[in-house]
Amino acid sequence: MIQMIGWVDEHDQITRLRIDGHADSGRYGEDVVCAAVSALVETLALGLKEFGVEGAHHRVLVDEGHAEFWIETVRDPDAERVARWIVAGLKDLARSHGRFVHWQEIRVKADP
Repeated sequence: MIQMIGWVDEHDQITRLRIDGHADSGRYGEDVVCAAVSALVETLALGLKEFGVEGAHHRVLVDEGHAEFWIETVRDPDAERVARWIVAGLKDLARSHGRFVHWQEIRVKADP
């Protein structure tokens, strides 16, 4: 199962995102749920990089079966939109494929 945890502040902005595991909804190379999550994760990584978000306070780590994004201080509206839409897609996958994908949201305080 793919476990996804999103840390969300009181402004409903994602500050951190961690994704671990494999969907195991099909054979290796044929797992469409895993492929969908991977595509969204890679798109988020590329989108944040495109807007120059990765830096001292923004880190992206993507590896086989694991991805983590620390985006606490993103103030670029385009980057925030990218993160918001990708997370909406990840949440939708958890709703539609709950046997293979789990979403957990943790509420945190925003940075001043």
